Amino acid sequence: MLMPETVKATAIVASTIVAPIIRCGHHLQALWAKPTHPTLGTFRLSLAIMVFSSHVTYKAAHLFYYFSGIHAVVMFFITSGFLIGLAIERNYIGRTGEFILNRFLRIYPSFWVVLGLTVLTIALHGGTTVKGADIAAVSVRDWGPMEALRALPIVTGYPATIWQPMKVAWSLQVELSFYIAVALLYWALNAHYGRNATAQRGRGVLLGCYVALGIYVACASTIDLRFENPIAYIPDFVVGLAISRSVLNRDSAWVTWPLIGAAVFLSLLGFSHIVVTGGPHLRLFAPFSSFASRLSLDDGFNVQTLATLIGVFIACLLIKPGLRARRIDGFLGDLTHPLYLCHFAVLATMNQDFPSIPDERRIWMSFAAALLCAVLLCLFVDRPLMRLRAYIRKSALPPLRSIADLALARSARARMSTEP
Repeated sequence: MLMPETVKATAIVASTIVAPIIRCGHHLQALWAKPTHPTLGTFRLSLAIMVFSSHVTYKAAHLFYYFSGIHAVVMFFITSGFLIGLAIERNYIGRTGEFILNRFLRIYPSFWVVLGLTVLTIALHGGTTVKGADIAAVSVRDWGPMEALRALPIVTGYPATIWQPMKVAWSLQVELSFYIAVALLYWALNAHYGRNATAQRGRGVLLGCYVALGIYVACASTIDLRFENPIAYIPDFVVGLAISRSVLNRDSAWVTWPLIGAAVFLSLLGFSHIVVTGGPHLRLFAPFSSFASRLSLDDGFNVQTLATLIGVFIACLLIKPGLRARRIDGFLGDLTHPLYLCHFAVLATMNQDFPSIPDERRIWMSFAAALLCAVLLCLFVDRPLMRLRAYIRKSALPPLRSIADLALARSARARMSTEP
């Protein structure tokens, strides 16, 4: 039986957050009716910097007190849901194999390189752990051959007891779970309706999103979800995927925006129940007093910050940049994944090797070193694969059937930058 105070708090959040979102949705969908090229590269890089700041020190993290790393990770999931939703509809309908291959090329090569370099760094330091004065630490303690084999494919690493060398890899595990789920959904819809059944496929995607939210509510309110459990982040991916449906303008706003409102509400509610110390999350509809602090700005993991970031994300979608701005934004976006992967090991190494340097100076040195590593990973690991990924993406475009498709094809090269 739900606590009266919990029901009251839920009603207040729903009336103040969901209803305005639905009202604004109709106006936003009209603005998004024209083809858009999201400028999310700079936004994504900012999220990676937020994660970096949260791993520096608790003291330094207070410089970004209202923007914690978990805020950024949740926004990564929302952004990923949006970009993957656009990419599949524009480039991979009926081509599930190409989608999976491109996702593999995007995630795994960089991950394997950083994992190998991190383990090598630990070995060169002559121990099982590299840890300095700050909270960042990388370790291969209790990390035997079986743990290494489980880490390589990422998805077999749950629960996250094997991520000592790469603490952030738990989020890749969540991300890959979303890729698998959305690929299976589109494969089933294409197999049932055919690749040209746009309206039926759209209804199927929206229905799948509602079912996913139902699964989340059922699981999050009845079982203890660990921090790295992919089910805990279903609403976040649904937010992005539903917004991509609105941007594509292929579904009625009366259907799409209630889904967005419900997903945003559950995302914020779920965020208020996250336990950041590594234990299981609070169950949904727990007594309000157990998570009331998350509604206060005095809490570094407050809900208001996530709501603000979602608003900034939506605002970024309304920007119409020129070609040069899109290129700069795309390059900054390309740095996001390698910076996210390598920053933890760089921080741990700098902390151990230069403990006598004042904190503030070491923080900036660590950031510069992490950014340099990200650029090198981008240039020598990701960039050589970009041409191959672009070829796969381009070959996945469906045959032209109308003047609208021809216009869409002319901007295909610009559209390629929308896939993370």
